[in-house]
Amino acid sequence: MKKVLLSIVAFTLIFNTISAEESEVLEVNEEATTIVEESINNETEVVNNETTKEIILASGEDVKTYVAQIGETKYETIDEAILAASNNDTIVLLANATTKGIELRKNITIDGKENTITFNEKGIALFGISLTIKNATVKMTGVTGTPYSEWKWMAISANENASLNLVNTNMTMDANGKSFTDNHAIYFCGNNKLTLNNSTLEIKNYVEDALEWDGGDGGYNVTLTNSTFTSDNNRSGFTGTFTVKADNSKINVINSTGNGSNGSSFEIINDSKVKFNNNKSHGLSASNLTIKNSTVEAKNNGANGVHVSGTLTVTNKSTLTIENNGCSISSKWTIPGALYVAGKDSLIDKTTKLTITNNNGSGIYIKNTGSLTLETGTITKNIAEKLLVGGGINNNGTLILSDNVIINNNRAEKSADDIYNGENAVLKISKATTDANLIEKREDDKKLNDCTDKIDGWYDDSENNRWNAHDKEKKHIEEIESDTFEGTLSIKAAHGIYGKLIVRYVDTKGNILSKELTSTEKVDTEYATIEKEFEDYSLVKVDGETKGKYIDGTITVTYIYEFTSGTGGEDVPETGIDTSNALEITTLFSVITLITTIILRKRFN
Repeated sequence: MKKVLLSIVAFTLIFNTISAEESEVLEVNEEATTIVEESINNETEVVNNETTKEIILASGEDVKTYVAQIGETKYETIDEAILAASNNDTIVLLANATTKGIELRKNITIDGKENTITFNEKGIALFGISLTIKNATVKMTGVTGTPYSEWKWMAISANENASLNLVNTNMTMDANGKSFTDNHAIYFCGNNKLTLNNSTLEIKNYVEDALEWDGGDGGYNVTLTNSTFTSDNNRSGFTGTFTVKADNSKINVINSTGNGSNGSSFEIINDSKVKFNNNKSHGLSASNLTIKNSTVEAKNNGANGVHVSGTLTVTNKSTLTIENNGCSISSKWTIPGALYVAGKDSLIDKTTKLTITNNNGSGIYIKNTGSLTLETGTITKNIAEKLLVGGGINNNGTLILSDNVIINNNRAEKSADDIYNGENAVLKISKATTDANLIEKREDDKKLNDCTDKIDGWYDDSENNRWNAHDKEKKHIEEIESDTFEGTLSIKAAHGIYGKLIVRYVDTKGNILSKELTSTEKVDTEYATIEKEFEDYSLVKVDGETKGKYIDGTITVTYIYEFTSGTGGEDVPETGIDTSNALEITTLFSVITLITTIILRKRFN
């Protein structure tokens, strides 16, 4: 019996153990099923969320993040996508991307989809192809070389026929203290294109140039449409043979350690705004410069403000401001004019607002090959530091000035404070502006006379015979009439010497018969006085010349009359109350008295 009971107990224990194990296995399987379902649901949410990076979860595999895509194929890095791309492919960014550098021998478009591309080691090397970057932010900080082993001294380099196009893209290149000798930002080899459309390109802190060309045919062509280009603290902004077209765009070339630009052609149109300021040498230097309905300023440069070796054309309500440029004689660029013009048929039209002031060189220097028609402008307070002649304009070619041009208060040490016309030059001038004062004294030049008289014309201002209207011992006031001149001429907008004329009318007893007449005119201007007639008086004599020319001083002409008829000669005409009418006044008073008496009698009778 014991054996039977023990068998039943043993069997029960074995059955319960097996049942318990099966239950645990079931619970584990149910929990696993729940985890799998939740994972599937989570994965679906991630895939369906467009703002999240593409993530694919596979059993037994690590999570992968994709940042680029070509067609239906995705890539974990932009470098992988570029390597896999075929000619003319478009790479679409799925997220921010980092690259070690781009070396391209095929045409590629990168659509950033508002993401950022960061270059952390090398820049871009383009081999005869086109790279277009759109809808992106591009950052190059501390990048000084390209991935191509022979192009180690430029951040971006392009051989012949290559182009870089930025569309709706903001790109910054900052050497960040890592630039070295011969290190350029962007370097072209010939017939290259840099195109900005609704984009910005900022280049900073390169020892050499922002944009450079090595001498290959075709140079490089820069086109900006609704865009901004900035070069800050590079050797120059533009160097070499190239063309720049700015259409409703901004160009800022500032703080260059050399020229702002050198040897380029600019077309600035449609309300573009261009600044070449604070550059150590030239400001804007161009082979040809066209400005239409736009604003250009060149301020605080070490040498010229604007240097045009070809034709200058400024029209269509443009503004050109050139001021505070050093035109330094210590610079290797010693062109001595704030605005330098060397090409034929140059024009600054009457709709332009031109201001050239406070430069240490001639306001305008025209080379013997140049011709300039100047229809408007204000040219003041410039000093011909290097040439010592022609403070306002130094003309060695052909210059045509209209009445609207204001040129005054410039200085030159030897001659021609305002305009110097060279030995073989042609000058056509109109009258000088007469609504300005001549300011001959400045704080920085104590030798000048103290004069604030009105300007009235052009005057000879030749060497050893300078205009002078104030020193009695050295007076020189030879006026120059408006005309066309060929050959040497030195002139200044100034004033002549003025004389005073007083005409008096008195009787033999000294009584004033009429108010004296006073007038002031330039010396040598002709005058003529007239005899007046007074009732009951006859002219006896005239003291002084009734006709003549104004002198440096005062001329007095006195007409003397004698009383000839009437009750006596004590009453003098035309001096306050006219006493010659005393009889009439007495009669009128008697009549008034008689009428008053009659009225009073009637009232009291």
